Amino acid sequence: MHRLLLLAAALLLTACGTDPAVHLSASDHAEHHRPDNLAEVMDGSMRSGLLTCYRELGTTAVGTVVLDVSGSHGLLDVVQTSGSGDEALDRCAVSTLKGGRLMREVGDTSHHIGFVLTVQFAQE
Repeated sequence: MHRLLLLAAALLLTACGTDPAVHLSASDHAEHHRPDNLAEVMDGSMRSGLLTCYRELGTTAVGTVVLDVSGSHGLLDVVQTSGSGDEALDRCAVSTLKGGRLMREVGDTSHHIGFVLTVQFAQE
């Protein structure tokens, strides 16, 4: 009976397919310090915005994009330093991060800030 339940659960998970997911990590910028609220913004609106963009693409493509982000006063430069191999994923990452509201959340300061963001688009 136990094996039958495990088999049924495995089949159910397989039948459900996969869901898009976005994983983020940040590392230090070569010239500027990280913003104090970066972890909070990454876990909130940044992840949410990237996931929305990924879902709207309607693709099962996966990949990792690395972005160099720096600036101040809510005006941040976003430069792609490594691509995913899928142009749509790369555009999704860059355009989402260049969004004004999101950038004001991270960089609304008179001090120059910076960080390197790794965005992993996955199907789980």
